[in-house]
Amino acid sequence: MRQLTELLPELAERLPDSGRRTAAELRLISLPGFPRVASGDDLAALTAAALARGGLALQADDVLVFAQTFVSTAEGPRVDLAGVTPGPAASQATST
Repeated sequence: MRQLTELLPELAERLPDSGRRTAAELRLISLPGFPRVASGDDLAALTAAALARGGLALQADDVLVFAQTFVSTAEGPRVDLAGVTPGPAASQATST
């Protein structure tokens, strides 16, 4: 099986030339001191503070990745399923 590093030049040749550069490097950086996220937290502000603590600055083509649990928690209210009564369709779907 060919290695990804062997395939990159070939894949780059197949891309339409739109003036965009091809990726030459992939770096994963964990933001230092990122706190536990709580309901209602501002992820942008937490991220900016963590970047500043690490002496890091975002570039135009950087990509940030967050775990879905961070986003869901920051978005807020959760429903206590103990207080939810399933309707007939949901009850039927779970009994089959």
